Amino acid sequence: TMSAVLFLPLIILMGEAEAFAALPKVPSEENFWVVWGGLLTSVFLASFIGLSNFLVIQYTSALTCNIVGYAKACVQSLGGILIVGDPFTAYSLSGILLSLLGSFGYSVVRMGETKKSKGSGGITAPKTVVQGGTKAMISTSKDMEIGPTPTVRRSSRLRKDSSDSPAMHKGFN
Repeated sequence: TMSAVLFLPLIILMGEAEAFAALPKVPSEENFWVVWGGLLTSVFLASFIGLSNFLVIQYTSALTCNIVGYAKACVQSLGGILIVGDPFTAYSLSGILLSLLGSFGYSVVRMGETKKSKGSGGITAPKTVVQGGTKAMISTSKDMEIGPTPTVRRSSRLRKDSSDSPAMHKGFN
């Protein structure tokens, strides 16, 4: 919504105010539903894409989100070629197909990793969380318990042992 408000000065600066004023404003006007229905559909689809990107990152990874984005761009390019009749060369078509094959290969490898981790009892790397000021290691595995992590105290001064080399303590004597 804020981007639409910020976009209004650009409409005026680019000389498109007349075209904006010519948009149908009353449902009885010709093409009202085509124009505003198309705009609302575009808003809905853009919101859905934003939500789907959020969910892909939440449940997979940022890399997977990028791979999905590249695959989506390739499908859009193929749609432009097949539906609209956009011109293409063998070079551009081979790039699209190579990108789609890479996305498919990534999906196959990722699915294999997921099956492998589920086959091993679902043990995943533990995560450190802070709850109530206490650090704890948690895991999604059923056979691992939650417990506090040891606290590491660090001295504010470095001490020199007799076994330490003098070169390691320059300036700390």
